[in-house]
Amino acid sequence: MAHHKSLYLIIFLMVFAYNNLSGQSVGVVLSGGGAKGVAHVGVLKALEDNHVPIDYITGTSMGAIIGGLYASGYSPEEIDSLINSDNFLQWAKGEVEEEYTYLYMKEEPNSSWISLALKYDSLIRKPEFPSSIIQPFQMDFAFMQIFSEATTASKRDFDNLFVPFRCIASDIENNKAVTLSEGNLGKAIRASMTYPFYFKPITIDGKIMLDGGMYNNFPSDVMLEEFFPDMIIGSNVAGNYSSADPSDLVSQIRTIMMEQTQYDVYCESSVLIEPQVPKNTSILDFSRRKAFIDSGYVATERKINEIRLFLTDSVFPDELRQKRENFKKKSPPLVFNNIEISGLENNEANFVNRMLLHDKDTVGIKMIKEDYFRVLANEHIQYIYPEANYDEESGYYHLDLEVKKDKNIEVQFGGTVSSAPINEAFLQLKYKFLGNQAGNIRLNTYIGRFYSSVSAKGRLDFSGKSPFYIKGGTTYNQWDYFKTSTTFFEDKTPSYLIKNDFRNTVTFGAPVSSKSKLEASISAGNITNRYYQSNQFSRLDTTDKTEFMNYNTEFTYQYNTLNRKQFATKGKFIKAEVKNFRGEATYTPGSIAPNKQTVKKLHQWLQVSFQYKDYLKSSSWFTFGYDVDLFLSNRSLFENQTSSLLMAHEYTPVPESKTVFLRNFNANNYAGVGVKGIFKLAEDFNFRNEIYTFQPFREILSTGENNQAYLGPYFDKHYFIGSSRLVYHSPLGPISLYLNYYQGHNNPLAFGLNIGYIIFNEHTLH
Repeated sequence: MAHHKSLYLIIFLMVFAYNNLSGQSVGVVLSGGGAKGVAHVGVLKALEDNHVPIDYITGTSMGAIIGGLYASGYSPEEIDSLINSDNFLQWAKGEVEEEYTYLYMKEEPNSSWISLALKYDSLIRKPEFPSSIIQPFQMDFAFMQIFSEATTASKRDFDNLFVPFRCIASDIENNKAVTLSEGNLGKAIRASMTYPFYFKPITIDGKIMLDGGMYNNFPSDVMLEEFFPDMIIGSNVAGNYSSADPSDLVSQIRTIMMEQTQYDVYCESSVLIEPQVPKNTSILDFSRRKAFIDSGYVATERKINEIRLFLTDSVFPDELRQKRENFKKKSPPLVFNNIEISGLENNEANFVNRMLLHDKDTVGIKMIKEDYFRVLANEHIQYIYPEANYDEESGYYHLDLEVKKDKNIEVQFGGTVSSAPINEAFLQLKYKFLGNQAGNIRLNTYIGRFYSSVSAKGRLDFSGKSPFYIKGGTTYNQWDYFKTSTTFFEDKTPSYLIKNDFRNTVTFGAPVSSKSKLEASISAGNITNRYYQSNQFSRLDTTDKTEFMNYNTEFTYQYNTLNRKQFATKGKFIKAEVKNFRGEATYTPGSIAPNKQTVKKLHQWLQVSFQYKDYLKSSSWFTFGYDVDLFLSNRSLFENQTSSLLMAHEYTPVPESKTVFLRNFNANNYAGVGVKGIFKLAEDFNFRNEIYTFQPFREILSTGENNQAYLGPYFDKHYFIGSSRLVYHSPLGPISLYLNYYQGHNNPLAFGLNIGYIIFNEHTLH
């Protein structure tokens, strides 16, 4: 009997000792909630600062991102730094880092507001609509870069992570929540945070996955079922949406897709932390992310005493640091020795493969990132999903790129709506093709009272170690400077100045760097200017006409990092150009011309131009910018002053100056300098003040009655342009309220409102 009592005592002591050695397990549950979910970072940081152990994590949506980072071995401080970085904002907004944009792949800017992509067969079958608002390219690559090593270290089992982890996604085909516990960690987290319509859905095991918050936005039940910890700490920043509003489509869609969630912790030993963040915060409004993280920290500090009622165990910094280091040592670095492309035909994949410029046996993540974004920059590629898979035999990763080709028809709409008589509509149709080479054929038109144009062009791209392109086409432009009404369709009144430009061009181009390109062109065309040399004319009079049949060769270097095609606020622009013109000018006098003789004359000249723009951000609310414009030529004068001014080079530093014939700002040789002060009033809303000085080397003057042209004294006069405007960069394009001043013009002050872009097709003398 004594023997049995001794045995029971030993068993009791062993069980007691085991329980004390194993300690109390703690599970942390992180809710969804969009941008508000960054408060979870503060929660984790406060728990670690107070030595609270974290043994398991479950999360949904933003909670999955924060929890997944922690489970991958990131410290709360490292997560904080990542969330507050510019890169994180770029992921959320779908913006591509500046260094991974490729200028040579871009077409010249136009006046488009909206771009729609179609398949040729969607014109007779059901059309396909975009599945997301935000482009996920940056985020997908970042998730691969951040989570691939942890995926490998855990052998694709989330129980083997630094902290065992689960995240929730929604299987929309079967209308249910799915608990993800294995596989590619980055892909699982990407599925969990794929909010409907904002981000492109992810496919896992053949099933389309969306945001886990649709069915379970606070997975405390998953924590209990999967891990059964001794204590659960929940962090919740979410809540159920209010009832649908009959007049609010978004609320109706949200009600259909999002089930009601119980924000309760299913455990007797539990504490619920609810950081104080504004409930009406937009899903992607990360402007207050620092404050949200602080609110999570403060809310947790207030709950520490309550947590310690259930928890006696502690974990200390040195122990955590060592545990993280041990886990990270299991992760082989991201070095790749192979790239596999799926989703394309063989000849299409060959073109893409030639865009991958590395020629080494193994490459690091930086070069892989360059390859990834180089392929994405091509207009023929709609989407790429990157996945890094570790090969134990070679000791390196394989990069698997799941590529989706873009639709082959693109339609663009746009133009200008203005209080001035420059209204115009823009339409462009583009057909794209991809094979061993890639290319496009496009046709566009501008229709308006002031400016009209038709352009037909084609482009062929050749990929490889030294990529290049060939493009060419025909463009016809007309500018009618006579001030009539602001409507599109009325009978024309005879105009004192109409410029016509017809141009056929073939261009060879190649990149110099990701931000610069070099082009060589050959052009042939005809410039026809119809004008009166006096404003005293009637409807019965006929205009003078100067026609210049010409051909030219040109070489252009361009560097461009501007953030917008008009009203930029950051970046740099450099353009250096050399052109050689040769042609015959024919002057035909009109009914009121002082000289009644038709004159033909050969003209040949060389011109060199240089433009430099730079925007220097001085503070969060102010940007300073400056322009330098230099134009040099040995161009001779034409038959009279008006025709000489029309054939001279224009200085048009503000958009509206392109729509006014400014005699004092045309010259054969000049220098222009401008400075800009841009005040940021709100996101995408600023107040711009600009002043420019124009110095013609010699003005083009008139002899008097016969209007013969001659060159004035060197540096005799200079002129100013001033501009102040409020600009709102709407999703469709800029809306600007402006006041311009043109020194020496008949009507020097111009006040008005523009919606859209003032951009023209390329022309001969631009």
